[in-house]
Amino acid sequence: MEFKEGWNPKTIMRSVCAFANDFDNEGSGYIIIGVTEEDGKAIRPVKGFDAKQFDKVQKELIGYCNLISPSYVPRLSLEEIDNKQVLVIWAPAGSNRPYKVPDDILAKYKTYNYRIRQFSSSVIPNEEQETELIQLTAKIPFDDRVNTNVSTSELSFSLMREHLSKTGSKLFQESATMNSSSK
Repeated sequence: MEFKEGWNPKTIMRSVCAFANDFDNEGSGYIIIGVTEEDGKAIRPVKGFDAKQFDKVQKELIGYCNLISPSYVPRLSLEEIDNKQVLVIWAPAGSNRPYKVPDDILAKYKTYNYRIRQFSSSVIPNEEQETELIQLTAKIPFDDRVNTNVSTSELSFSLMREHLSKTGSKLFQESATMNSSSK
């Protein structure tokens, strides 16, 4: 998990790439924008993210993600912490790794590098790490693989509700008025 006070695509895109490469097989990473951090810990109450900027940031992010090679797009959501909105970028392990991203996503002339997470930082791997990252290409964990041959009718609505209850999700109450065909 990484905290960012504001939207800074230069550093955020390097982190997105590092989380997508999933070098340590952790499954994914989260970048939470609108949170100031000190020594890796969130300062509470959070600063917050201006929800009116969501569409603008989302459009910019799509453009920046097209610069990742091969293309990779994380998931975005607005969440509430301390009665303020924060922007959460969820970057699950990518199925087409390894990924490269420009060192400076905003530069006219771009230099591409792989990125990996090393402790709490997104870094350029050394030669040995780069070789290992490339070898990981064929080793995507089972739970990170996309199953394109399944339909939503095969999902168990009761198991989904049970999971929402166990995890304390705010969606649990809302799910009581849904059925498995709800969109």
